Amino acid sequence: MRRNAEDLTAAPAPMFARIEPRLQAAKYVRALMSDLPKRNGWTIAEWAGDHSPDATQRLLNRASWDTAGAMSIVRRFAVARLDTAAPPAALKVGALDETGQEKKGTATAGVKRRHMGCAGGVDNGINTVHLAYIRAGAGHALIASRQWIPAEQISDPITAITTGPPLNLAFATKGELAIDLLRDAYTDGVRLDFVAGDEVYGACTKLRAFLEEQQQAYVLRIRATFTLTLGGGTCLTCTQAVTKHLRQKRKWTIRSAGDGSKGERTYAWAWIATASPAHYLLIRKHRTTGELAFHYCFVPDEQPVTLPRLISAAGLRWPVEESFEFGKDLFGLDQAQVRLYEAIRRHTVLVMAALAICAAGAAAARRRTDTQAPPPTSPDQASPEDPGMIPLTIAEIKNLVNATTTRTPSLGHATEMLEHALRSDVTPQIAWGHFFVARALLQLGRLDDAVVSVSRAAEMFKASSDILAYCQALGMAGECLRHAGRHAEALDRYLEMCDLAWSEVKPSIAALTRPNALAGAGLCLSLLGRRAEAITAFTEAADLFEQLSPSGSQDRCLMRFAEVLAAEGRSGESRTAYLRAAEVFEVIGEAEAAGHCRDRAAVP
Repeated sequence: MRRNAEDLTAAPAPMFARIEPRLQAAKYVRALMSDLPKRNGWTIAEWAGDHSPDATQRLLNRASWDTAGAMSIVRRFAVARLDTAAPPAALKVGALDETGQEKKGTATAGVKRRHMGCAGGVDNGINTVHLAYIRAGAGHALIASRQWIPAEQISDPITAITTGPPLNLAFATKGELAIDLLRDAYTDGVRLDFVAGDEVYGACTKLRAFLEEQQQAYVLRIRATFTLTLGGGTCLTCTQAVTKHLRQKRKWTIRSAGDGSKGERTYAWAWIATASPAHYLLIRKHRTTGELAFHYCFVPDEQPVTLPRLISAAGLRWPVEESFEFGKDLFGLDQAQVRLYEAIRRHTVLVMAALAICAAGAAAARRRTDTQAPPPTSPDQASPEDPGMIPLTIAEIKNLVNATTTRTPSLGHATEMLEHALRSDVTPQIAWGHFFVARALLQLGRLDDAVVSVSRAAEMFKASSDILAYCQALGMAGECLRHAGRHAEALDRYLEMCDLAWSEVKPSIAALTRPNALAGAGLCLSLLGRRAEAITAFTEAADLFEQLSPSGSQDRCLMRFAEVLAAEGRSGESRTAYLRAAEVFEVIGEAEAAGHCRDRAAVP
């Protein structure tokens, strides 16, 4: 992992006119990979040890460096690492999709009221088209992007001057932006078995024509009203073609399109030939509801064309959504507090670099860490004794990086950051200022002062409805109160944090937050003598930790769990918990602690 980070952060050196912005870019990428709950100029500056966010803002807004060249380096790095880790015959798919970021006001490049999936309705925001590289059996990463700018912003000279798009920028649809992304990828030597995309890209005739000129196979979603020319010159919509040609059940085959968040994505599939020998209609049918989804496919003459191959290509479009989820939740893809076109582009490419580093690490570790038992071959097959573990994910790789790179905050620096925030009179910055001061005070053992500071931060986060930040503050408050011996108060914070993590935030964040909240609650309950309740909390926390990468939080939870079990006379379960803690300590490089746990497990 460290080598991946060093290789990628050093490679763009020729793209920078001066060394200062190059070093700042490397710090920016490392901060994006850190455990910062929010990633903006202030928090990144605090993490990097800068006295103000000026260097970060200069990097994004004014520094002289080649953003397109840096994106090319990220692209070649990601593709090379994923290719090295993948099985030789694994499919290579380029998935096109767009994602949004909510924005307030009208001063940001590309901002417009529109339907925003991330907002759950119509809201103010910007939209960016991405190309993801997906290598079956290895992983995926974002490798190209272009921000979509509304035509009225390009034609309005005042808006163009204030938001900073290139002078020669012409309006382009999302399909036309996709062509630019693919051209960049082809120029860098990226070769794809298929290009995949949703209806936005399937409806773009220019994109389909471009791909066919390049002899590039594609599987693009299309609407039910899309018209096809079948054999004999018959023109039918997709729905009409299914009604006419696919009435019999025997014409459908049940196949999986790959793993999803809830297991195998199994559907009924069928395909219909068209008047063109290179074009096909691929149909997916939900096995319960009967809902249909249509894909227009092109496969050049020299390439193999089979139904399973087209199904696999269609299924490999979905990981781009996971790239967006990781990009936003783990690396701050949607947290750019900048307004200029080039600044947004630079933040995006630096996020892509952070994501590529962790994706490369996950791909390299995949074969070593994937110990899952083979799937059953019959319905009555007994469950395996050891179901094994899924391979390390991008999120878990990021956690492992943080375990070795976490910085101890400076009280002086945190106080200076708070003073800057108070002068700015911006509530979120003031809240984070109090949070960082509390973290520094906790490190220094000034627990009562830390409780006061983090409580101020928590109140401000709650008032602004920043639930994720509020959970972070509750967790720190619980830790401060617990160390101060105020166990009942600490328990209240952990329980509130647990409830919020379960009900209010995204599932990927809840998966990281809830086990820590339960572990904290278990510690407090055990210290209050409520051992039965503590065992319940520890049991649930231990189960949730098993789904994450090994960490210090997990081993502390297991050790305290083992102690409580031993106090209750449940020696067998206590021994199991100690042995599991020893395994976790070994993974994170704490051999002495692992030996101590084994010694405790050996005590009758």
